[in-house]
Amino acid sequence: MELGVSLLSLLLRKVMTNDTRNSLTDFDMCLALTQQAINSQMEVAWDIWIANSDFFDKFTRMEKKKFASLYIPDTESEGSGMKFELDPIKLNLNVTGTKLAQVEVTLPIKSITVYEEKDLTRKERRDMEKAVENCMREKQENLDDEDVFNKYAQQYKKDNRDQYFNEFYLTPFTISFLSTIDQKKPSSESLKKMSFEDLDAVKKYKGEVNKASKYEFPDSVFSIEYLCMKFTDVDLVSNVSNDIPQDIPDKHSLKIRDSISKLFNKNKTDFVFGKVVFCQTQEYVPTFGLTDFSFHVKGNDDYKKASTLSYLGVFGEQELPKKKKLDEARNKLADNWIDSKKITGVDSSVSGLMAISKFVFFEKHILPGCTKELKVQPIKEEKGWKYELIPYEDCKSRNDIVNAKYLIKVTAWLKIKPKPQTNEIEIEGKIETTANYDSWVIGLKSLGRESWIRLAGFQTFNATIRLKDSGGTEKFQINTETSKDIKFSEVTVEKEEVQGLAKLTKNKDSFASEAFKILMAQKTANETIADLQKKNREMMKTAIKNNLKTIDMSLAEKSFIPPGRGVFTFQTPSFSYAGDLLFDVIYKTP
Repeated sequence: MELGVSLLSLLLRKVMTNDTRNSLTDFDMCLALTQQAINSQMEVAWDIWIANSDFFDKFTRMEKKKFASLYIPDTESEGSGMKFELDPIKLNLNVTGTKLAQVEVTLPIKSITVYEEKDLTRKERRDMEKAVENCMREKQENLDDEDVFNKYAQQYKKDNRDQYFNEFYLTPFTISFLSTIDQKKPSSESLKKMSFEDLDAVKKYKGEVNKASKYEFPDSVFSIEYLCMKFTDVDLVSNVSNDIPQDIPDKHSLKIRDSISKLFNKNKTDFVFGKVVFCQTQEYVPTFGLTDFSFHVKGNDDYKKASTLSYLGVFGEQELPKKKKLDEARNKLADNWIDSKKITGVDSSVSGLMAISKFVFFEKHILPGCTKELKVQPIKEEKGWKYELIPYEDCKSRNDIVNAKYLIKVTAWLKIKPKPQTNEIEIEGKIETTANYDSWVIGLKSLGRESWIRLAGFQTFNATIRLKDSGGTEKFQINTETSKDIKFSEVTVEKEEVQGLAKLTKNKDSFASEAFKILMAQKTANETIADLQKKNREMMKTAIKNNLKTIDMSLAEKSFIPPGRGVFTFQTPSFSYAGDLLFDVIYKTP
């Protein structure tokens, strides 16, 4: 069943996941999944792990869809014992004072039934013995063989449970213990035994990467890694945090905990609850071509369900921090990824947040077209990027009876930056012009200029690019929507001087008139400056409208495999305070 876009999810799309203060400076991307979302998918991971559990003497298990049902006889032959059910485990990511990757695992124990043999009266015991002797006679057994008699007696009591056993129920409870999340690459032997689903995931991911890169990467560069926990050293008898009801006798509590410990210790299979497919190459791979990743656990003190498990990855040539630097990089991400106020409960369709570093998003997907059009490299600033265009200059001089010189200079810059807590990219710029003309009679320069012109002015402009998704489907595509008009301000004239003979010059063949024509052309100063800036205006329009109009960025996600066998999709692009690109993550069931 696919999660539909309900009224609730529409409301969430407007307010979700844009309050984090984290900044991706050491990683290219982060997929932060909430504790609530991870636990909602734990059932499938639990079923797979339980299916690999071993049977052993005195311990029998029945598999069911949503739990493991366990029966523990007191001995192999007796009918007394205990039966209980285990629900899928739940993770608590908000564990303080522990190792970096340590989490609390809670195992719900329910439907606890205890079977105890009744104390029989003398008459009841004698009647039972007679019935057993009759059974032995029918089977032609030796009535004097005590061991055989006891075997038949126990079977007879099992066959008549209501008559010889009491049955009562205990209050369900939970058992909690600490475990460490580990990141593992399958061994070559494990790869041979890899499930069809994992092989299919690698195949699909390879297809996506090769299609996007237009290069056929070999199978050898694709790999899969697991996030998992190992329970072989779990000791629920002596090391356990639990809340056992007072009405449960110690002997029953101990038996349950000891049995579960044995179940966990016997299962050598890692408990896998997350998988990542990636491409082991340093060559550039397009969007979401992960080349390496790590993970980070971040508790949320305000609301535990909003605690997150984050996949932290790098693309292409970027290298993941190593050892101590990796821990330092993870610890920098000290803020919560998800605002606890935005997680409303189990009905929420939002599973977490995807963040892409602003440096990756802008420098790989936004700026290249602009750089090509403007023919200059952008300058990285604190909140964005700035292009400073190569100045345009027109200079001419003349030495005659009247010496003359004019200089026209046009400069321009453009800034691109994300607008925090919106889906908008802000663009602003400025075009400035100065135009000077001077003339003087040869040999009489000391007496001053005979004429001069001084013009200076500027125009500012701005535009907005809005990011929009294609509807949150599996074939998610991010598109842009440029504001209809790039807004250029009216020309602001900062200086306007036309003095001396320049006011009177009418001779169109004179150099003075040529300069006058270039600078004024019988137009106002505003019109003259606007004409001089026309080329730069058109260049800016082209850069914004044509080169920032399309973003070649596809999030057709094949890289992260949820434990519930569904897929992650993304919606509602917005920018964080740090300028990183954020998406709401939606889990779609298969």
